[in-house]
Amino acid sequence: MNAKKSPSVSQSSSRLWLLFGLCTGMMPPLQTAINSALRYKVDSFLYAAFISFTVGTIILLILAMIINRGIKLLFYIDNFRLKPWHFIGGLLGAIYIATNIILMPHLGVTLTLMTVMLGQILMGLFIDHFGMMGLPKYSIDQRRVIAVILIICGIALLKFF
Repeated sequence: MNAKKSPSVSQSSSRLWLLFGLCTGMMPPLQTAINSALRYKVDSFLYAAFISFTVGTIILLILAMIINRGIKLLFYIDNFRLKPWHFIGGLLGAIYIATNIILMPHLGVTLTLMTVMLGQILMGLFIDHFGMMGLPKYSIDQRRVIAVILIICGIALLKFF
């Protein structure tokens, strides 16, 4: 699949998606700061992460029940399409949350999130380039490399100057 956007995507629609992404991107720093403050109240990064996941799980269950009009979990033994690696997302989320809680007091919210963002972008480039997990392929191009370099420069600027 070509890395350029589809001609059917309008400019205004694209801007709305970018704005949505920007707003969504504001949530991890808030989450990191809130969870780190919670860590000191409960005296444990693991309990803080557990509380965060418990609240998130309850909210997701309520939303899923509202949107899907009840609980509908269907498992087909003969045609079970989920693979074991499909369940790793929860583990990765738990590690992500707990790690942010640990890093924040040492690096601050900005440097923690910039470092995490660099890791996310590097992994995203890898997944895009190889089309891992059945996702569309988007080749690494000059723009993407420049973006990574700029983020590295931003981290260096915050850390060393």
